[in-house]
Amino acid sequence: MSKNSQRIQILIGKRTYEPLKEWYQNQVNPNESARRILEHFIRIYGTEDVNSYEIQKKMAKELLNHQEVVTENKVSTVQDSPKKEKELIEKVNKKDTPINQSEETQAKPIINRGNINV
Repeated sequence: MSKNSQRIQILIGKRTYEPLKEWYQNQVNPNESARRILEHFIRIYGTEDVNSYEIQKKMAKELLNHQEVVTENKVSTVQDSPKKEKELIEKVNKKDTPINQSEETQAKPIINRGNINV
C-alpha cells in the first residue's frame, strides 16, 4: 500500500445486521464488492456525507419509489415492510412535501438495467 493509500474497515461481529453478514459470506472478494457498491452509490447520490439530511431524504424517496422491498426471499409492498422502514419513510415525509396517496399504492414497473462492469 502506497503512502497516499487509505484503508476503510468494516467490523462484522455479533451485533452486525444479519443481512450484512450473509452478504459478506456470499462474496468471493468482499473488498472488491464493497468498492463496487460504494462506486455505484456515488454515481447515484454523489460524494456528500451519507448522514446528511439531503442524502437521507434521497434514499428514503428511492425506497418509496420502488414500492417493493425484498425481505427474506419474499417480495412485499412497502405497506407490508418492516416497521422501521415505515417509520423512516414517515419521518422523511414529515420534513418534505406530502406524497400523493394514489402514487404510493400504484405498482411501479421493474426496470432491468443489466450489469455494470467497473
